[in-house]
This record gives sequence, C-alpha cells and structure tokens, in this order.
Amino acid sequence: MGWLVRKPKIASKDFSPLNLPKTRKEVFQDVLKHHWLNLLLLGLMSFLFVSPLIISRLYLFIVRGNVSQALAQGSLTQEDASLAWLNLSNLFSLINIPLYLILGIGMAGIMRIIKRYSFLDNVSFKEDFALGIKQNIWQYLLLFLLFGLIAFIADYVENLSTTISASGEVYSYLGVIPRVVALLLMYPIFAYSLVAVSIYTNKFFQQTKVGLICYLSKFWLSLPMLALCSLPLIVTLIRNFYCYLIGGILSGILLPFMLLGWFCWTMKILDEKFNPGRYPDLVNRGLLGLQAEADPELKKLEENRQKAKAGGEEYKRELEEQKASHPETIKSSEEAVKPPISPPPIKAIKKKGGGSKKKTKQTDEQTTNGSN
Repeated sequence: MGWLVRKPKIASKDFSPLNLPKTRKEVFQDVLKHHWLNLLLLGLMSFLFVSPLIISRLYLFIVRGNVSQALAQGSLTQEDASLAWLNLSNLFSLINIPLYLILGIGMAGIMRIIKRYSFLDNVSFKEDFALGIKQNIWQYLLLFLLFGLIAFIADYVENLSTTISASGEVYSYLGVIPRVVALLLMYPIFAYSLVAVSIYTNKFFQQTKVGLICYLSKFWLSLPMLALCSLPLIVTLIRNFYCYLIGGILSGILLPFMLLGWFCWTMKILDEKFNPGRYPDLVNRGLLGLQAEADPELKKLEENRQKAKAGGEEYKRELEEQKASHPETIKSSEEAVKPPISPPPIKAIKKKGGGSKKKTKQTDEQTTNGSN
C-alpha cells in the first residue's frame, strides 16, 4: 500500500517574499498552479448559467434540421424554407436576450471570485459569489442586456439583407456591417467593461468608458488577446450540431480560466494607463513580489539571509578543503570534541532470600533516579 502514500516534495529553494509574482503573467501561472481545482469547480458552476444559451442554440439546430428535411421531402419550397430559416434565426436571437441576463447574474458572482484570485486574496466561494451578485448585479444585467440587443440587431440586419439581396448585391455587403462593428468595437469594449465593473464602483457609463480607454490604448493587441482567451468559444462558431455541443460544454467549464487570463491582461493595461492617475492604491495590486521589493525592511532582511546563507556555504567549503588536505588533523579534532560516553546504569542486585519487599522497591527507585 506504499504506492498510495504521496511523498512530500521538498522545495528547490527557500521561500522568500521576493519570489512571489512580480508580473500579471506570473500571477496567472501562480493561480493556475495552486487553485486549478477550485477554478474547475467554479467552471461547473458557470456551466449552469451558460447552459440555457447552449440549449437554445442546439434546439435551433434541431428545428433547422426539420426544415431541411421537409425541403428534401418536397413539403416546402426553397423560398418557404429560406424564409423559415430566417424567421427562426431572428426568433431565437430574440429569445437569447433574457438568457444572456441569466448569464449576467452568474457573471456578477464569478467575476468577484476571479478578481480575488487575481489579487491573491483569500476566497470564500459562497460568500464572495453572493457578495458579487449583491454589489454588481444591476450593472452586469445592463451590460449583458446591451450585448444581447447588439447580437440580435446584427443577426436581424444580416438576415434582412439576404431577403433583399436579389434587388442588388450591395445589400448583402451592407448586412454584414453591424456584425463587423460589433466584433471590432462593441465586443472588445464589452470584455474590458466586464473586468472594470468588478473592480470600480463607478456608474455604468464610466465603466464602459474605462473599457474604451483600455481598447484604444492596446488596439492592435486587444483582439488577438481576446481571441486567445476565448479559444473554446471559437469552436462554437462552426455551424455544426456536435461542434457547438462540444464547444459549448468546454466554454462553460473553462470559462473561469478564460476570465482569469483576460482579467490579468486587463489589469496590466489598467496599471499602465488608468490606475496611476486615478486609483494609485490599485497599481500592482496582487503583485506581491513587487510590493516586497518596495519594502526596505523586507529587502534588507532578504539580503541578510542571502549573506548568511552564502557565509554558511563558504564555511562548509573551507571545512571540506581542510578535510581533504589534513584528514588526520580533522579526525583528531572531531574526536576531541566528541562528548564522553556515559557508563551504563548500575542495576540493583537482589540478594537471595534476603531483604523485604519494601527494601527492594526503595532500591529500584534509587536505581531509576540514578540512571535518570
């Protein structure tokens, strides 16, 4: 049964406050290393809030498949089938708006937990989740309401353009404009605002302004980083039932990991462009290694520890050299400092047929005291 016992690992180097994370990348790696299981459990919780949207989209795939089957059987004409597909797309985009609100409720609690992990604070799932909903539920509801409306408008305009594309090819291109604007402008601002709401106690318009500042300051890096932090969501863009099912499940469970990466990236921008002039107390929040370097007492203590460690290693090296050059001298000096060997305790000798039980007990006690 020895294989069931996990052997403890010894750290390769001594702990020091200066070895704590100094960059947002190190914070991300540190949280993944120590809290990956908690993030996975949080992912199961987030999946509950994402699942209504997944079910809605999967049901849309099923209904579209029924329309295609009716078209193949001749029950519907091509024109009727195309119109049915467009109406179904608009209907489900409209249904998704309240489902986004359900996700917004869960996101209010999840983002508080992600924030505390990113700041390397203690986390209590039940208390922090409930407190996050209590503090930020209205702003997250408004944020996801706007997201749902933008998604509905983009789908509706694109579907409308396909119905009138016969009048001119230009309409098919015009119908893509709302989706492109949403992808290149609205969604990145929404993603940055998602983090800002969890950090600042500002009005909603100011939160979106923070998102706009972050996006404009890192315009060319924002979209690649957003795509990198949303890799599981890319699978859902494939218009296939099974691809969307797998991508939806992965996105729901891995949502905390994606949010953690995006939060660390956003905090990096906020520390550079926004926090120093407005919220200096939030600059480098969670970068405990930088805070330790800024503390002169901790820095001096670490320097003294390193000097003492270096001095001890130097002493050991000198002793090894002396042993190698003068083995007899070192051996005699080691024997000289050895403690003397104490003689064994003297045991009481019991006389044959003599002495009472009382004297024997006294002798044993004296012997025991003498040996101690």
